[in-house]
Amino acid sequence: MSVTPSLSWREEIPVGEAEAHEALAARLVALQRQRAQTRTLGRALHYRSFGDPVGVFEVLPGLPSWAQVGIFASPGRFDALARFSSGNGEPQPDTKPDARGLAVKLLGVPGKKLIKGLEDATTFDLVCVLNRTMPARTAAEFVGLVETVSASPLKAPRHFFGAIKLGEVVPVLRRAKDGLSKPVPSLCAVEWHTATPIRWGAAAVKYGFFPISSVAPAKPPDEDAADRLSQDLRGRLAAGPVVFELRIQPYIDEARTPIEDPRVLWEDAVSPWLPVARLTFNQQSLDDEAGRRRRDAVEGMSFDPWHAPVEFRPLGEINRARAVAYRESVIARGASAEPTGLP
Repeated sequence: MSVTPSLSWREEIPVGEAEAHEALAARLVALQRQRAQTRTLGRALHYRSFGDPVGVFEVLPGLPSWAQVGIFASPGRFDALARFSSGNGEPQPDTKPDARGLAVKLLGVPGKKLIKGLEDATTFDLVCVLNRTMPARTAAEFVGLVETVSASPLKAPRHFFGAIKLGEVVPVLRRAKDGLSKPVPSLCAVEWHTATPIRWGAAAVKYGFFPISSVAPAKPPDEDAADRLSQDLRGRLAAGPVVFELRIQPYIDEARTPIEDPRVLWEDAVSPWLPVARLTFNQQSLDDEAGRRRRDAVEGMSFDPWHAPVEFRPLGEINRARAVAYRESVIARGASAEPTGLP
């Protein structure tokens, strides 16, 4: 079933939001630097990588006219670099509940990009997490959650309770716990979602990578192994191709598919998914010389939802806050320049 998206979406940007986002970003960078006192300075979140494979991204033919935007206007093929990650800002074993992420960088993408200073870069980042929704409605709530889980026990609660209404404390914590507890049998066998919307030309959508196929590893990893997910990913890539399908879900109306509230699930029955591309990781080793070289390069890169062509601008308050937070985190750790080809 297909639907025609509504083009009546809009953002709500309150007075003083930009200044508030700068303050939130400064708190995340402070947490990032605090952690660097005991280990290498890295990302504020999604610190640990499970693996950095190289892939091929192929735009599908026959898309409806409203979806034929930018690189999706016609069938095409792009090299891609990916990073599977654990969401926590600290390295921890795979046996612990955690958010997980999949970030994909497409290469050779034409057109003007959104981030100042990178307008002429030829890359396009697609950034996803496991969950289709977020536990927090606002960036202040989200940063408070991060601090509550990760930072000083004396300061974190003050930030958290100052950002959220008293009656919402328990629901937010429950949603966060449920999201972290989502089982992950394999990084190659779960869906990956934006949780927040982006522009798609004149429309607004959410997108996700859906698993299509992969080959089970010849030697299944120990379920209690600290690096179980890394072992599984390496085993599947060594055994054969791993394939995902990129699908988009269009905005219908503010009540059922809100732009500013990422806690609300966009129901499939309201807004069916439309396949638009395939991402294939062909059989490869992550540990041979080429794999190690690629890993070193990818770990130095940044993956930012705002690093996108102008027609795919992120939407909503959480995303507007991410524009500042990602910028400051990238500056703090000295991320490498955008690649012009495969490492």
